[in-house]
Amino acid sequence: MQHPPMEPTPMAEAAAQGGGGSTSTVVAVVAGILAGIVVTPVAVFAALISVGPCHGGRGCTPELFPIPELLIEVDAGPAALVLGLVQFPVYGGLIGYCAMKGRRPLLIALVCVAFPHALAILANGL
Repeated sequence: MQHPPMEPTPMAEAAAQGGGGSTSTVVAVVAGILAGIVVTPVAVFAALISVGPCHGGRGCTPELFPIPELLIEVDAGPAALVLGLVQFPVYGGLIGYCAMKGRRPLLIALVCVAFPHALAILANGL
């Protein structure tokens, strides 16, 4: 009695072609982190310029850094600064991870739910 041949899985096909699924994921995550490192100084500079010379103004800081801005509202101190500096590399890594085939719903949830939710909390106050 013969059994029908098993169909290869996508990971088995990738391994047979010489590439692994985990390697491409690591490359996508590292590329996203590097893109975030490049974007961070631009975002910080834009936030600093938009605030201007006066004290107490926020400019575009809440739009660029909503989660660190929420931490400032609850008096987090240096943690908000550190989170602001690592925010874009973390976003880049998450986007790189989620952009891989099969993870698009997670990417959509991150981009369409998490970031605007923090903005809405800031806009309405704590």
